[in-house]
Amino acid sequence: MKTVPERGIGHWLHHRGIRRVLLLVRIPVGLAVGVALVWLAQPTWFWAAAGVAFAGELLQMWAAACLEKRKVFLPRGPYTLVRNPMYMGRFLVILGALGVLANPWVLLAFVLGFVPYVVGRVLREEKSLPEFFGEPYRAYAASVPRFLPFRLRPYRAGGPLWFFSWRMLVENREHLNLMAVVSFFLLVGLRLALAWA
Repeated sequence: MKTVPERGIGHWLHHRGIRRVLLLVRIPVGLAVGVALVWLAQPTWFWAAAGVAFAGELLQMWAAACLEKRKVFLPRGPYTLVRNPMYMGRFLVILGALGVLANPWVLLAFVLGFVPYVVGRVLREEKSLPEFFGEPYRAYAASVPRFLPFRLRPYRAGGPLWFFSWRMLVENREHLNLMAVVSFFLLVGLRLALAWA
């Protein structure tokens, strides 16, 4: 069994061994990057960066509040418009966090690394979903775009577009991500305020 896709940008990020290492180090590396971003933050793009990050977190919260992982296949909320709203939200959160550096080259490097990684990860995940959910998932995948809502008409066989469950949000631990985003921007704001004083 091959562990690395044969072609594609960033295919090395999908190697099973590298994925295992990244899973182990993601929290300490994330904390180190967060501390560095707080320390290096510039005031220039602070409000725009915070706006992008919180828009992404709201999307992640909405998606998490609609998702019962591998239990029930019922697309509702943002899942009636796109198959992977959680990844779009995560993209915006990280883009906003990096935006505090006010450096367009950092943002470009992030986009060039994140997009191929996520596309490969989603393709890998979507291979297993028909095994769990069968024909209903295949029909859904044929009708709903992967990332961007090219049409704003919800999936007809899904649940309601305006759905939100606090229970599911907490089960999916999205409240912890919200606390992390709020804490990060409070620390950046505090550091910038102390630098201005």
